[in-house]
Amino acid sequence: MNKLKNYLWIVLLTYMFMSLIFVNKLGYLALICMFAPIFIAPFAGRKWCGSFCPRGSFLDKLVIKFSRNKDIPPLLLNTAFRWTIFGLLMSFFVFQVINAWGNWNKIGLVIASMVFMTTIIATIVGIFWRPRTWCVAFCPMGTLATSLSTTEGGIIFDQGCVSCGLCSRSCPMQLNTARFNIEGRVTDPRCIRCGECISNCPKNILSEELANGKLKERLAN
Repeated sequence: MNKLKNYLWIVLLTYMFMSLIFVNKLGYLALICMFAPIFIAPFAGRKWCGSFCPRGSFLDKLVIKFSRNKDIPPLLLNTAFRWTIFGLLMSFFVFQVINAWGNWNKIGLVIASMVFMTTIIATIVGIFWRPRTWCVAFCPMGTLATSLSTTEGGIIFDQGCVSCGLCSRSCPMQLNTARFNIEGRVTDPRCIRCGECISNCPKNILSEELANGKLKERLAN
């Protein structure tokens, strides 16, 4: 598994502290985390969310310690709900940027404030339900990345599944991973390819195909 994600939460906390209090222009760094999952999604699914997102690391390593770890309500899993949240958050963000237009320090502060506000929300819903509830139901970039995600590659099943269900119970995105055993591969675009199911499989029959066909083809050109 990617050990880097164990420490990325430090990047998030440092970013918010520095950009909100000292150097507002550092707020622009958040644009990397806004656009990276979208660019990666067509070739590697939501891999960014599972391995490289600082907020994801924050939820996995810190919020999990206080989470009730309750199932996320069906309403929050609804596609219409997720796109509604996407519309509301992005409209609020664009409105704030337009109001600050021309003042680059203020725009940086707007971006940093948005990160801070949504981190607070992510923490609250992560404590109330599962740690990654934000990623499942609220994250606007996650919603967009899901709609663009390839379902090639990702988590692969080998033979020998005993249907214990541990892969499903360990999934931070509340996916029924076990049901994909018949297909031999997890094809749900919401899968963040974090590897939790791989780590928790008692038969070691799960693995990750790191590069799907489309990515291999692009790298070869």
